[in-house]
Amino acid sequence: MAFFLKKKRTSSDYVKRGVAEDELRKSEEKLRRITDNISDVVWALDTNLETEYISPSIERLLGYTVEEYVKVPFDKKHPPDTLARIQEIVQTELQRDNLPGIDKDRVLYMEAEQYKADGSLIYTAMTMKIVHDKNGNIIGFQGVTRDISEKKRFEEQLEKAKDEAEQASKAKSEFLANMSHEIRTPLNGVIGFTDLLLQTPLTDTQRQYAENANVSGKILLGIINDILDFSKIEAGKLDLDILKTDLPRLMEDVVDVIKYQASVKGLELLLDVPLDIPKYAMLDPTRLKQVLLNLLNNAIKFTEFGEVELKLEYVDLGDSQGRFDFFVIDTGIGILPEQKDRLFKAFSQADTSTTRKYGGTGLGLIISNLLVEKMGGKILLDSEYGRGSTFYFSISTRCYDDLDSSEVEDLSDLPINKVLIVDDNAHNRMILEHNFSHWGLDYKSCESGSDALEILRIEKFDLLIIDYHMPGLDGLETIKHIRSDLHLTEKETPLIFLHSSSDDQSLRDECKSLGVNLNLVKPVKARELYSIIRGIKKKTAVVSNKKYSPAIVDIKILSDFEFNILIAEDVMMNMLLVKELVSGLLPHANLVLARSGVEAVDLAKKITLDFILMDIQMPELDGLEATRQIRALLEYKDLPIIALTAGALSDQKDEAIESGMDDFISKPVTSDNLRKIFEKYLKI
Repeated sequence: MAFFLKKKRTSSDYVKRGVAEDELRKSEEKLRRITDNISDVVWALDTNLETEYISPSIERLLGYTVEEYVKVPFDKKHPPDTLARIQEIVQTELQRDNLPGIDKDRVLYMEAEQYKADGSLIYTAMTMKIVHDKNGNIIGFQGVTRDISEKKRFEEQLEKAKDEAEQASKAKSEFLANMSHEIRTPLNGVIGFTDLLLQTPLTDTQRQYAENANVSGKILLGIINDILDFSKIEAGKLDLDILKTDLPRLMEDVVDVIKYQASVKGLELLLDVPLDIPKYAMLDPTRLKQVLLNLLNNAIKFTEFGEVELKLEYVDLGDSQGRFDFFVIDTGIGILPEQKDRLFKAFSQADTSTTRKYGGTGLGLIISNLLVEKMGGKILLDSEYGRGSTFYFSISTRCYDDLDSSEVEDLSDLPINKVLIVDDNAHNRMILEHNFSHWGLDYKSCESGSDALEILRIEKFDLLIIDYHMPGLDGLETIKHIRSDLHLTEKETPLIFLHSSSDDQSLRDECKSLGVNLNLVKPVKARELYSIIRGIKKKTAVVSNKKYSPAIVDIKILSDFEFNILIAEDVMMNMLLVKELVSGLLPHANLVLARSGVEAVDLAKKITLDFILMDIQMPELDGLEATRQIRALLEYKDLPIIALTAGALSDQKDEAIESGMDDFISKPVTSDNLRKIFEKYLKI
C-alpha cells in the first residue's frame, strides 16, 4: 500500500510561481503587440468557422473593428464561389485528418476574395493550420491573412498584356500571310513567264533583258522570304531540310544569280572552289544558298570598285566527316569597329543616318547568322575600314565523293597541253592556274595584252584565255593584233574570250567577226571550263555561250501517257502559267480548268481525275473546303491533290495537309517544282 503525501509549499515556491506568471504575462503582451501591429491579420476559428480571435489589423485590411468583425457571420465575409471553395477545402482536410500517415502539422494555402466593410472586394492569401488538442482531436483553425490585391492586379495586367501580345502576334502572322499571298500572286506571273520566255528562241540581247527581269522578280521574292523567315525564326518554327547536296554546283549557281549585279558595277566576281574536295555534302542547300546570296549581295552593294570573291576551303575531319569553310571577300568600304556590333541586330544597318547611301531592311545578316547557327556555325567578320571585308563561317558535316562514270574527270586525253592566260586580275589568274595545274596542263600567265603579244611572238600555245576588261590594250584590241599581226587563226590557236554578263550584243558580234571560238561569262566555273577544253578542237566547237547559259531550262517530257489533270485557280494569269508548265512536262495530259472551288468540286463529280492542282484562296469555296468535299467522294480517297499556295508560313501548309491535300507547291510555281511533284505522285 502506497501513500502520496502532498508536499507543503514554502514561500520560495510562491515567489517562483509569481515570476513564471509574470514572464508568461510579459510574453503574451509582447506577442499581442506583434499581432496588433503587423499588417497581416492573425486569426483563430473554431470547428464551426466562428471567430475566436482576430488581430486589430483587421481594421486596416477590411475596415472592420474587431468587435464588428466578430459579429459578421462567416458566410457573409466571402462571395458565394469563394465561400464554397473554402468550405470544400475545410471539409476535405477534416476527412483527410484521420487518415494514416497524414501530417498533423501540415500548412494549407489558398487565395480568396473577401468583402470589406464598405462592400468592395479585395484579394487575400490565407495560410492556415489545423489545431489539435492533446488527444489529436481537431479543435479549430489558426492562420494569417495577407492583402495580395496589388499582386493580383499585376498578375491580371500581365495576363492581359500576354493576351494582347498573343493577339498582336496572331494579327502579325495573319498580316504576313495575307501580304505574302498578295505579293506572291503577281510575282508568280513575273518569274514564271520570264522562265518560260527564257526557254524560247531569243537573241542574246533579248535573253539578257529577260534574265534581268527574272532576277529582279527573284530579288523581290527574296525580300518577302526574308520577312517571313525572320518571323518563323522568332517563333522557333524554322527547320533545316538536310539533303545530299552537290556543293560545287551550288556555289556555281550562287554566283550565276549575282554575276549581273556585279558586272553592272564593273566589279570582278571571282569563284574559288578547290577541285579536290568531296563533291557531295549533307546540308540544307536552300538555306546555305540563301546565306551565301545574302553575303554576296551585301558585298556587291558596299563595293564600288575592285572585286568580290566567293571562296570555299575544305578540311578533312576523318570518318567521312569534313569541315567546309565559306568566305565572301570584298574590296569595299569596310566596317568601323564600333559598327560591327550593330550588324547582326534585327532591323539595323552599320550606317543608320538619314543620309545613308545604302538601303536594306537590316534583316539579311541576322537571318543569315541565325541560319548558320542552326547549321552549327557562326558568321564571323574581319574588316578594315576603307579596305574591304571578309565574312566567313564553317559547317562540319558528312561528305561523299561517290561519283558516277559521267562525273569523273578523264585527264588522259585532253586535246591541249599548253594554255596562255591573259588577265589583269592576279587573283583570277591564280584561280585559273590552280585549275590547269589540277588537270595536268602547262600554262603561262600575264597581266596585259601587250605582254601577251610579246609572249606569243616566241611561244606557241594550244589555247588562249583572254579577258576583255584590261587597262591599256583591252581584250578585243589584243585579239585584233593576234589575228592581224601574228596571223594566228582560230583553227590554229583557239581562243576563249572572258567578259561580264552586262556586256551587250555588239561585243558578241565583234567577237564573232574576230574568230573568237567561245565567249565565256565570268566568273569562270571549273567544270564548265573543263567541258569546253574537252571539245575545244572538235569540229562541233561551241561558238557561243548559249549551251552553258544557266537561264536555259531543259524541259524533258515526263510521260507519253494521258492524264486527266484538274487545275483549280481563280487568277487567270496564274491559270495560264500553270497550264503552260504542265503542258510542257505532260504534253498528252487532258487539262480541266476550274476558276473556283465550287467548279472544282462539280468537275470532280463529272470527270474521272488522275491529279488535282488546287489553289488555296479562291472565291465561293476555298481550296481547303473544296478538297474536303472531293475527299468525301468515294472514288477520290487516294487521288493526289496538291496545294498551290502563295502562303509560305508553316501553319498554312499544315492546314493544307489537314484538309486532305497530299503536298503543296509554294508560289511562284516553277517547272522544276512541278516535275518533282509529278514524278513523286504519278509514279513516272
